[in-house]
Amino acid sequence: MGPNKKGKGTNQTARLIALILFIIFFGPVLISILGSVVVGLFTIALLLLAAALVLLASPILIMVFPASAGFNIPQLALFFFGIAVLSVFVLVTAVVIRIIKWILFTIWTMFKRMLG
Repeated sequence: MGPNKKGKGTNQTARLIALILFIIFFGPVLISILGSVVVGLFTIALLLLAAALVLLASPILIMVFPASAGFNIPQLALFFFGIAVLSVFVLVTAVVIRIIKWILFTIWTMFKRMLG
């Protein structure tokens, strides 16, 4: 599209109007979907952290409360399972941070492309 009499293309105005309409119609839906994904991933990460801390503290709990040793599982096995769950928690946390960065970077590049 060629420039109009003012020397500015009409394409910029059309892109701005399209961006505003996109934000109005798809913004709440995208925010709710992305928000639920992020909250779900954080919930999984917190559950993994809680499980890791319980497993890491299990030898101490068995020493303090000897009646809770009815599982017939060695104490050090629970401790090492706690270390394994803690490493999975670190992995999930890193993945959640990468996903959030990717979402924000994608939204930023989309706005930059639509406006110019």
